[in-house]
Amino acid sequence: MSVINDFLTEAGVFYLSTVNGVQPKCRPLGMHLEIDDKILFGVGDFKDVFRQINRNSRVEIVAYKPDGHWLRYTGRAVFESDDKYAELAFEASPQLKEIYNDETGYKLKMFHLEKAKAVIIPVMGEGTVILDETGVSETEPDDFDAERASSVLHSGWLEAENMLKDTQKMNHFFQRLEKKLKLIPGVGNKLADVPIMCSLVYNYFTKNYTEVPIASIIAIISALTYFISPVDMIPDAVPGLGYVDDASVIAACIALVNSDLDDYKKWRDKNNIVTTLEEELSASTETTGTAFIEGDPAEDTYLE
Repeated sequence: MSVINDFLTEAGVFYLSTVNGVQPKCRPLGMHLEIDDKILFGVGDFKDVFRQINRNSRVEIVAYKPDGHWLRYTGRAVFESDDKYAELAFEASPQLKEIYNDETGYKLKMFHLEKAKAVIIPVMGEGTVILDETGVSETEPDDFDAERASSVLHSGWLEAENMLKDTQKMNHFFQRLEKKLKLIPGVGNKLADVPIMCSLVYNYFTKNYTEVPIASIIAIISALTYFISPVDMIPDAVPGLGYVDDASVIAACIALVNSDLDDYKKWRDKNNIVTTLEEELSASTETTGTAFIEGDPAEDTYLE
């Protein structure tokens, strides 16, 4: 990691590329930290880049040094749940506090790359691989192509976004979730996060908890919609296979919103929230009111 960090330091300015729908987006960055055997970068929670990473965690960082060498550092961006990293960033770059403070309400979101690969490349000649973590992770689904699971997740975003604007559809969605969960004898490790995902969506919808990017809520709704769908790529009627299939899509969603789920769990603990998921879903059928997305729908659409 030190080789990568030193290269970025010598380069001064480097560039972060994300994916916005089908369009790549690139912007310069300068701040980075090496700590806990990770290289950390930061983006504002109010910026497009933050929403883009939440939708698609694949990123690439490129840096160039005057000696003619350049660095290609690729991987999946994972946001940190521990606030200490942002505090360390403020210590290293105090000017950041002028942007990220209680008055502006903006938050600095720190992230590192996982399943990463780093290559240093000369102007002429082949590059040298200095880091390669692209092997299959033990936590990745074994029975389903992770890329296909991600595609399934993203294909449902528009439907999920429209659903979030319709109170009646959301209440029906909660009813279907409640029925689905009752049919499963035990969610098991691979679906262990489903209850907290359901709870987060419910409390966002009822405006009890809104400290989460709307893109994350849309991603969770998309995953849960697939989870409660009566038709799977591998039917649920086949014992032990249907739920693995669901788990792959849930896992693809968790990769995007893990830090938001951690923040929500902390909020529940801090506020001594003891309401069970069953109680929340049952209460959701009585929820009334208007849609929870205000303003011009076009301005709230992150699916370009």
